[in-house]
Amino acid sequence: GLDAKPGLLDHVFGGGGGGNAASESGLLVLRVCTGGFLAVGHGWPKATNPSGFTGAVEAMGFPVPAVSAWFAIGGELVGGALLALGLATRLASLWIIGVFFGAAFIANGDGFASMEAFFLPADGSPEPAVMYLLLGVTFLFTGSGRTGVDRFLRKN
Repeated sequence: GLDAKPGLLDHVFGGGGGGNAASESGLLVLRVCTGGFLAVGHGWPKATNPSGFTGAVEAMGFPVPAVSAWFAIGGELVGGALLALGLATRLASLWIIGVFFGAAFIANGDGFASMEAFFLPADGSPEPAVMYLLLGVTFLFTGSGRTGVDRFLRKN
């Protein structure tokens, strides 16, 4: 009935919003830009040179470099595209969180040694990875809002 507890699909495709038009518009811009930047700016370049990226992942000390590299490529390319579309937003967010947790704390973990190292405007700073990690957490909580494809897949 109407009082049924939410099922798995309600959680996966949830996040119907509830905010006003301005807050939903802001969520839309943040979701589309974050997902687009991840897919086009991060995932696509790695997907076009996977062996080079796998070598870099191995040099950083990630376990099972080929699997770790493809997990990252998928999280950025596929997860970013799903996020931009607002499709399976919470699952995409979990993937993005996993990728950028590794990027922040394994690949760039030395950057936590000092404030200068954290905000260093060069490779090795964990700041961009932490920002994407936090954006993933945001969309894990909010879902796609009323403007994503998820809207058409949830029951209510």
